[in-house]
Amino acid sequence: MKQKNKYILINFVTLLSSIISFIFIYLFIDDYLLYAATFSQLISRITIFIVLGIFLFSVIIGRLNFQKDIFLLLWNRMKYFFYSSFYFRSGDLIDKFITSYLSSGFLSLTSFIQKLYEAVNTVINSSIVAPTITKFSYLVKEKKFRELEILIKKYLILLFIINTINLIIIIIFGEKLFLYFFSEKIEYSLIPILSSVLIAI
Repeated sequence: MKQKNKYILINFVTLLSSIISFIFIYLFIDDYLLYAATFSQLISRITIFIVLGIFLFSVIIGRLNFQKDIFLLLWNRMKYFFYSSFYFRSGDLIDKFITSYLSSGFLSLTSFIQKLYEAVNTVINSSIVAPTITKFSYLVKEKKFRELEILIKKYLILLFIINTINLIIIIIFGEKLFLYFFSEKIEYSLIPILSSVLIAI
């Protein structure tokens, strides 16, 4: 398939998925509210997968050469990335579940809380998690699996302590912190709700 045709196909499929997603939301938003919006994203991705699969089926089949040994080797090396990706993506599901108990007026506030939560996560990831990848790779390359196990347990304990401390701070001082930093921007009556949502997330 020529490069120009590929771009046209991708743009067409993206547009089609957006239209189908929009129609789905339009038809079901009144009855299912947030669930309709959530499933519309899933429908959009399924549409892209199906349409591209139909157009590229012959290309994929023509180049498909399944080799069990290579597949097992790749799986053994990549399975942890799959597991971690699944765990990471489950956060979206949890967020949507929590948000579904709130009225529509609180959706923007929940988004605000998620940004605060993500900011803290970014700091932890940049300072603790990311630098460990080099250490893990080195230990795996040198086949020092016992040392790797000890290091992983050490970082898990460290992250557990940090998260526990953060949770305790939010439970005890959450409302006071919101009042201190956002009292001019947020109504006082909303502070307890914001604190509760942050604890739930």
